[in-house]
Amino acid sequence: MRILILGLGVTGISVMRHYRNTAELVGFDEQFDRFSPDLRRMLRRNLSAIVTDRRLLAPKIRQAHRIVVSPGLPLRSLGLSASNPGVVGDLDIAYGKRRGGRFLAVTGTNGKTTTTKLLASILTVHTGRSKVVVAGNIGTPLLNEVGKKSNLYYVVELSSFQLELARTFRPR
Repeated sequence: MRILILGLGVTGISVMRHYRNTAELVGFDEQFDRFSPDLRRMLRRNLSAIVTDRRLLAPKIRQAHRIVVSPGLPLRSLGLSASNPGVVGDLDIAYGKRRGGRFLAVTGTNGKTTTTKLLASILTVHTGRSKVVVAGNIGTPLLNEVGKKSNLYYVVELSSFQLELARTFRPR
């Protein structure tokens, strides 16, 4: 299976780590040359190819079985839409990896981080610190956290970009 990872920031690296032993990985990021030398070395070790120019992206898109889009990348400017076959976001990958637990999603224009922290604090008081995971745009990608333990509360800060690609993610 060939997976194209669009965006090699925090989420892209999380996706790369998730798939690195199970698929051929190709990465795209126009900012790659601005990454630290250590990060560029690590990405080169784990990806079979790295594309830094969107004009060269079309063949990689056609060759990919799955295209994982990092939050914030405008799909249209890359010649894609959420309805393209194989296009997926990190939320659905993470949600498919879950082992129980409850997911609370915080979205909106203003106050997401404050609300996420407040919900996490309330849940921590009632369930204990070891039962609450804060993830998403607030710091740690959800994919890094899901599947480690069961019966957790996941408080996830989400962007509209992530929601656009969410097909199976179902917070309650």
